[in-house]
Amino acid sequence: MVSASAVGQAVRVMRDVHGRDLSPFDESFIAATLAKCAEAAAQAAPEDYAALLARDPAEARAFFTALSVGYSRFFRDPLTFSLLEQVILPTLLHEHQRRGAGEIRVWSAGCASGEEAYSITMLLDRLLETLESPPTYRVFATDVNESRLTAARRAVYDSALLGNVTLGYLERYFDRRGRSYVVKPELQSRVDFSAYDLLDPTSTCVPASIFGDFDLVFCSNVLIYYSAVTRRTILDRIRRCLCSGGRLVTSDVERSIVRRAGGFSEIVPPVPVYRKNG
Repeated sequence: MVSASAVGQAVRVMRDVHGRDLSPFDESFIAATLAKCAEAAAQAAPEDYAALLARDPAEARAFFTALSVGYSRFFRDPLTFSLLEQVILPTLLHEHQRRGAGEIRVWSAGCASGEEAYSITMLLDRLLETLESPPTYRVFATDVNESRLTAARRAVYDSALLGNVTLGYLERYFDRRGRSYVVKPELQSRVDFSAYDLLDPTSTCVPASIFGDFDLVFCSNVLIYYSAVTRRTILDRIRRCLCSGGRLVTSDVERSIVRRAGGFSEIVPPVPVYRKNG
């Protein structure tokens, strides 16, 4: 059990000694990360680890990096992706064509090493190839961690991460390389990976997208790591970046966060997919 005083000590050290502001993060998440890092550093207690942070810049960097969660996998929530494939994306495409809009624009926020972004792109690619005159599309994928973005651009994945990928998608969009799989270049070219901080006070949307106007935003398993104030800031930013009637996808555990924030309506309650209000 990590005490509030240990968390407070770590937050002060990171702010005063290393210039790192941890206030956007949820306190329980900081506590859990503190406990995990203390164990990895063979420290007897979280308070001892907080003291270590004060005198070891390398450990402080490692701790801050640990706060940036980067786990993902292809088609991570099968029910959500199934609904996207069968209902949400076809409906979105119909509305898009009815408006006479240009390209379809999607944003994967907190994309980690790219599994989510490539999963979305596979669905879009397969859906659009069934149309006689399909619109163009672009998928923007962002993360704060450059090493994860480098991995996403390499697009080489261990077979353990592809358990939810159907055989059809596997054969069409991947090449095998030993025990790993590589996303084929034509699919890679559809995704624009760039570094972006969701809390950047100098921007209102992903710079690479220029003006946002996204039809669909994925922000899944991101909000849960932040404080209530920060969650609202992120959701407000996403709402401004969505086009009229645009969709937002989160994880199931973030459903109550979106409800409390307002500005979105649930589309199909069993899954965490929402429509922008207004």
